[in-house]
Amino acid sequence: MLLSFTLKNFRSFADEQEFSMVASNRYPDHVEHLCPVPGTEDRILRAAIIYGANGSGKSNLVKALRFVQRLVTVGTQPGKSIARQPFLFDRKARQEPSLFQIRFVHNERVFDYGFQVTDAEVTEEWLFLIQGSKEALVYERVTKENVTKIEPGAAMSDTVQYGDHSKTAALAQIGVRGNQLFLAAVREGLNADDHGPLIKSVLEWINSITIIMPDANFGALAQWVASNSAFAVFASRFLHDASTGVAALRMENQELNESSGLPLDFAKDLLSDAQPGEVRSFQFPGMGTVGLHKGEGEKYHIQTIRAEHIDNEGKAVTLPLQEESDGTQRLTHLLPTLYQLQDNRKIYVIDEIDRSLHPLLAKKFIEFFLRSCGTKRGQLIVTTHESNLMDLELIRRDELWFTEKSPQGITSLYSLADFKVRTDLRIDKGYLQGRFGAIPFLGNLDRLADESLPPAEPACP
Repeated sequence: MLLSFTLKNFRSFADEQEFSMVASNRYPDHVEHLCPVPGTEDRILRAAIIYGANGSGKSNLVKALRFVQRLVTVGTQPGKSIARQPFLFDRKARQEPSLFQIRFVHNERVFDYGFQVTDAEVTEEWLFLIQGSKEALVYERVTKENVTKIEPGAAMSDTVQYGDHSKTAALAQIGVRGNQLFLAAVREGLNADDHGPLIKSVLEWINSITIIMPDANFGALAQWVASNSAFAVFASRFLHDASTGVAALRMENQELNESSGLPLDFAKDLLSDAQPGEVRSFQFPGMGTVGLHKGEGEKYHIQTIRAEHIDNEGKAVTLPLQEESDGTQRLTHLLPTLYQLQDNRKIYVIDEIDRSLHPLLAKKFIEFFLRSCGTKRGQLIVTTHESNLMDLELIRRDELWFTEKSPQGITSLYSLADFKVRTDLRIDKGYLQGRFGAIPFLGNLDRLADESLPPAEPACP
């Protein structure tokens, strides 16, 4: 579970800012939203909602987390620059490194991982194991006289307490490229069984983050509906109960031919390395999410998702999912999030959860997570403009965050817990009135409207 994410000099985050999922001890409400932090009295929040005006930096926070994940899981190419995005409106900032630091809990251990990067190199990198008030160094990146070394810490050499990290330590002695994170080098250079328990935990946790951007679709949706009957039932019930008009999701399976809308030779190329019986999901313009199934011999099948409706005679009528409303499609592609959070410890970050969704439906989505996933350690972090979610019967004060951008284009990040708020105050009304900032300033639009008025015309006779 995420404890905190600190960043500096990335896009609009010029100054160091911290996003924290550690619960405040001032609020006794919604204790079911909390999980303990091992070895401490702290508790972790299971949800967070981030508000802010358009262009205030909400999405930049999501993109920063995605940058960290990709720099570890995808890495960099030799001789290539690091695709960071520093704050551009200050010449000095463009030359300074960008900072990223994450604290998290995985396998009942607390880790602190971070690094600093310029366009050309990783200037700092560290990994600590946090045990109460003590820190045990796992490894640290040290650069002296333009020579970069990875120095293993005491935790990496303590085989009794933390397991065997000998191969990771050997890789540290070999070193890494200047533009490469050590975690990325471990992932690329060693088998998972050779990572050692601590490094393996860190890589597992980073992989557990799923980031959903506003226009993203769940690529494996057709495969899930076709092969996971439990998910198909769950999705059908949710869509029905959400009054979308969809009674159920069905799969249509047909052998590829000239009338299928997809060239057979093209499908063969896509599945050239697939095994008989394997299904792979793809997105095609005009067709939405489809599954391609490789049968025996030269047989190939296309699987498409159809939404079942009930007509006025009580008979089932199916339509292609892509013919449903944008909101129904968006909700359908988000449902794997809720389904997986019921059974595992993944972290989902959804940018603009309210995109195409009715306000009540976006609220129901978060309410469902908080109620049905209450015994799990998954987390849901969303950005939104929808003030309908500012309901203290639904969420805690410390689960509400704001982004606000200064005239200089610099984003500030802060929590509702930073304000003294009466328990009977309507948070949504106070927010729209500007009590907490993070709303657009629209005053100049009135002046622009006045200046744009056409010349006065004679009154009607």
